[in-house]
Amino acid sequence: MGRRAPPPLVLLPAEEAARALQGPALWGAPLRERFFPMQSSAHTPGPQRRGASRVDRDGLDFRKSCSELGQVYLLTEPGKTAFGINSILYQRGIYPSETFTRVQKYGLTLLVTTDPELIKYLNNVVDQLKEWLYKCSVQKLVVVISNIESGEVLERWQFDIECDKTAKDDSAPREKSQKAIQDEIRSVIRQITATVTFLPLLEVSCSFDLLIYTDKDLVVPEKWEESGPQFITNSEEVRLRSFTTTIHKVNSMVAYKIPVND
Repeated sequence: MGRRAPPPLVLLPAEEAARALQGPALWGAPLRERFFPMQSSAHTPGPQRRGASRVDRDGLDFRKSCSELGQVYLLTEPGKTAFGINSILYQRGIYPSETFTRVQKYGLTLLVTTDPELIKYLNNVVDQLKEWLYKCSVQKLVVVISNIESGEVLERWQFDIECDKTAKDDSAPREKSQKAIQDEIRSVIRQITATVTFLPLLEVSCSFDLLIYTDKDLVVPEKWEESGPQFITNSEEVRLRSFTTTIHKVNSMVAYKIPVND
């Protein structure tokens, strides 16, 4: 299957997400960021492939903690793509295995994309996400995998972020070692890999979207558009491990559509 361009980015208002079981997704030109508040949810359709699924605050200590979450939760580094998202895209066959390369990180061998368009797309998402993380404005990140032809949502990898906004006012910074954080990240990545072993096979061509849920009063960038929450009908859920930084806690889970027996 020919390579497709990465999808746009989007945000969705929380109150809308709450009342819509499966709201419509708005799509624009590939690589154009869009936004929608869940308290705001941003949705980013990603590039597609076989069975591919669709994808500062005040004070140095506080900023450092938020930056830490940018690396921990998204499993990113400045200028690099998101390891967690890459892992999902690789493990679920959204892109061909030959378009990934191995890198060593967090004591693990991780696979990251070599597709130029996907790299650019993910870097754009991560850069914007870091800014929102600095402000403690992000509530969750969701990787949505859908059937390309029907648009039916098949999987939903959700990472809920709890932010202690009072932490920036603490006189004494809270401590958590980099090693402890990396150990937790390593555990999450291993869980993503292990979870794939019992998920239903993706036997159709898929695409991926990225949804970012934010505070509803967040100023929406012009490049971002609104999207529905893209829930799954008739699904089961599996909870993954959580991890924490000095001011954030990230809980993760994957929901998948229950196969229909013929």
